[in-house]
Amino acid sequence: MPPLSRLKPFEATARHESLTLAAAEPGMTQTAVSKQIGQLERDLGTTLFVRRIQTNNPLERIMREIRRRTRVVGAFPDGQSALNLAAARLRQIAGTKWSLKRYMNMDLLKQHKMSA
Repeated sequence: MPPLSRLKPFEATARHESLTLAAAEPGMTQTAVSKQIGQLERDLGTTLFVRRIQTNNPLERIMREIRRRTRVVGAFPDGQSALNLAAARLRQIAGTKWSLKRYMNMDLLKQHKMSA
């Protein structure tokens, strides 16, 4: 049976879905949380989290995003299907409170134009 001290970092990581955010909560470093979870995984004999390596290389990030978007677009049989979905989503948004939100007060621009 693993010690209970290893469950706190595990619980925080599961709740936040981030080692970095979990490390801030129990007052440990990200490395310490990762090691505690690794030891817990060895104790239990199973993988608890799927780890992704993040990169700072902009080219790798762009290529990953292109691959992701290609998979999404490839799910549509043709361009018209993708356009229909986008149009349906825009119609849905137009019928909600989001379509009524104003980001710029046009009256202020008119007043400024008249005073200039």
